[in-house]
Amino acid sequence: MRIKLDEGGQMPVRGSQHAAGYDIYSCGDYEIAPGSCVKIKTGLHTELPSNTFAAVFPRSGLATKNGLRLANCVGE
Repeated sequence: MRIKLDEGGQMPVRGSQHAAGYDIYSCGDYEIAPGSCVKIKTGLHTELPSNTFAAVFPRSGLATKNGLRLANCVGE
């Protein structure tokens, strides 16, 4: 996979050697009002190899503690 970063973007980071995925970060500061829907810029541009798939899932701890979820949550 090739990743290109905008200015201010940060490469995805694996939280531990046992992590199932990588953490991604916003490219800037955001204030999200309760019940609102906001697009968050990450500064990432990816090119995946043929026949591969990538998905973004919320971190369960962060989502539960702060009431955050993705608009296209799996199972929603």
